[in-house]
Amino acid sequence: MNRRNLLVRLMLIVFALTLLAGAGYTQCTPHGTKGAAVAATVDINSASKEELAALPGMDASSAQKIIENRPYESPEELVSRDVLTQAQYDKIKSRITANKK
Repeated sequence: MNRRNLLVRLMLIVFALTLLAGAGYTQCTPHGTKGAAVAATVDINSASKEELAALPGMDASSAQKIIENRPYESPEELVSRDVLTQAQYDKIKSRITANKK
């Protein structure tokens, strides 16, 4: 019976370590990889204030400024038209698009 208890405990330890390793792996997935956790591209010509404010480095006032200066031909116009600073734009440029209607 002692041998059986040891085997059961060993199996529980292996199971627990497997769960912990899996949880650590999902938490360490880098941004920019393909998968369900990656945010979709936001269209600056149609996105809501909340969608724009959810972008990195953005707040409600920056989102409102984007909305007030619509439409845009390209995302780069956010900087050329002084809607955002270059630093703000650099944080979101990979996540935005300017679709034409």
